Amino acid sequence: ADGVIALSQGVAGEIRDLVPKLSEQIEVIPNVGLPLPAQLAVAEELPACKPHAEGDLTLLACGRLTKQKDYPTLFRALAGIDDDVPLRLDMLGDGELRGELEELAQELGLKDRVRFLGFQRDPYSHMKRADIFVLSSRWEGFGNVLVEAMAMGTPVISTDCPHGPAEIIRDGETGLLVPPG
Repeated sequence: ADGVIALSQGVAGEIRDLVPKLSEQIEVIPNVGLPLPAQLAVAEELPACKPHAEGDLTLLACGRLTKQKDYPTLFRALAGIDDDVPLRLDMLGDGELRGELEELAQELGLKDRVRFLGFQRDPYSHMKRADIFVLSSRWEGFGNVLVEAMAMGTPVISTDCPHGPAEIIRDGETGLLVPPG
């Protein structure tokens, strides 16, 4: 190859480890998908789905319902928070684990605290109205949803998983990073 483009420093490091001969030909170009001005305008104008009860703190997770996103750990963390705390989680996305995750939410007593909203063509209105965006992934290539949520002005909490979150978030300054799992 004449050159290789990696979407994060972490991915570039993995390529260097796998193919050392390419080390000098790797460039990092983050795959940042910021919302377009028209998308921002729509997010401002349109209400997100019906909100939870007044006063509830709304968390938002957005992504495929797969092993990579580690939603079971997120659910267990939520289950550990006292029921008196008015906290809700909206889930955007679909995937092969939806049924299992719905069952787990039920088993953990989270049925009334977690809403599965499926794929949403416009996630930005949800991001704009969330109190906190959460990313519970075991790994990421970059983590575009973090950049998108931050662009909407929503505080973010993410696992410090390989590779992107620590390249996006300055822990304690622009968001919070927590250990995966």
